[in-house]
Amino acid sequence: MGSDRSVRIRLVRQGRHARAGCCFADLERVGRRVPAALSAAVTGAVQSSSPGDGSRTVTLAGTAGPDVFRIAITGPPTAGGGVQTTTSRVGFGTSAVPDLYTGTVIGLDGRTIRARVSGPDGTATLTLTATISGTRLTGTFQAVPGGGR
Repeated sequence: MGSDRSVRIRLVRQGRHARAGCCFADLERVGRRVPAALSAAVTGAVQSSSPGDGSRTVTLAGTAGPDVFRIAITGPPTAGGGVQTTTSRVGFGTSAVPDLYTGTVIGLDGRTIRARVSGPDGTATLTLTATISGTRLTGTFQAVPGGGR
């Protein structure tokens, strides 16, 4: 049975997504959810709130291909309208199970946010390069299995 599962996964990866990367939705069709390489355009929204303790939470949520993500960063507000990270929470998965993989932000550099997530079938490193216009979020998203760069 193990070799049959490997063959089915290999066939999915050789299909139309072999060039663009493979994602959760493709692997779910064969009964397995693993963090597979994904590179996709992002559409979503940005929301900012103040919990009342002087900190600010900035939440970026959207879709990357057929998958969904949510990144919440909390900390003191910065002069430029951003937030200095003291805590973070990241969720990545399908629309049916948006927190299939969860983790935290491991790096912020300008428009780029990196996060490490883990779930039932391993770990992945996520990279969001964001363009924010008001509350609109666009950009690119990458997921690399196993925590690679």
